[in-house]
Order: sequence, then structure tokens, then C-alpha cells
Amino acid sequence: MHLVAQPVGIRSDIFTALAEIYALQGEKQQTYTAIGQAKDAYPNHPRSDSSYFYADSPVNLLHQAEAEAFLHLHQPRRALEALQASNKEPLTGRGRCEHFIRQAEAGRQCHDLELFRSSLIEGSLLATALGSSHRLQSALQVYNQAPRDWKENAQVKWLSATILSFPERTGKY
Repeated sequence: MHLVAQPVGIRSDIFTALAEIYALQGEKQQTYTAIGQAKDAYPNHPRSDSSYFYADSPVNLLHQAEAEAFLHLHQPRRALEALQASNKEPLTGRGRCEHFIRQAEAGRQCHDLELFRSSLIEGSLLATALGSSHRLQSALQVYNQAPRDWKENAQVKWLSATILSFPERTGKY
């Protein structure tokens, strides 16, 4: 796919969206290609790109989107690498929250209870502090996919009983 006449940052966002669509369809090669195109299209000096502030696309969001695509492809190690790259610049509260929720999903896919537990707790607490029902719902989805015995872990049980059982309490995105 060749896109023209779009500011560089917006092209990067489009390729990022395509990568997620391809990943959801299980199209690995197309996902990898779209991730590469998103990285290639991302501006070298994003703050001087006309679309940077319009699209609100700091580079760490590019890496988080890459991680999301790898999670859809069930490649948690690659997702963790992308999440590590997303930490090179400061994350917003929302970005940190999503980072931890994606990291919890990677932990689940890697069968790493400690990574799952610590990341899900951190992400859920941040979602609560932000008043974000959307992010609490994302955390709940990750929790619901966890193995049954993990849900017996004392801290995971506490999380479920105190935070994840009330995702409807706020209407904020």
C-alpha cells in the first residue's frame, strides 16, 4: 500500500492501524510489513512534523501499537521488546496504564504469573486513578483470560474483588 499527500505522522498512524488489523486476522507477514512501514513513516523529528500535535503520536505510542499487534499474533516476547522500547520516553498516565495492561497480557501469554500479577495490578490501579472505565475493562479482559489457578493468587484475588469488580463505576474513557 502506498500513501501519498499525508503528513508523515498520519501515515505512520495509518500503518499502525493496518498492522493491528492484519494481526487480528493472523496475517503475520502483512503485520510485519505494516509495522515496518509505520516505523519508516514516523518522522525523524516528530515535533517539527505538521501532524504531530494533531495526531498526538509520540514514538512510545508507536511501540505500544507494535506490542499490541504482537500480542494479537501471540508473540509475547516480541511484544515485551516493543513495550521496553516504549519506555525510552516518558509516558503519559494513559500511556503508562496501557503499557502495564499490555505487559500483563504478555505475562499471561508467556505463562509468567509474576509479570502478569504485578503489571495487572499496576495497570488497574492507574486506570482507577485516571477514572478510565475503558482501561479497567481492558484489564478485566486480561484477567478473565488468566488460568484459573492464577486467579487464586492472593494479590490477584484482591485485585478482582476490589478493583476489577466495579468497571462500570466511571464513564470516562
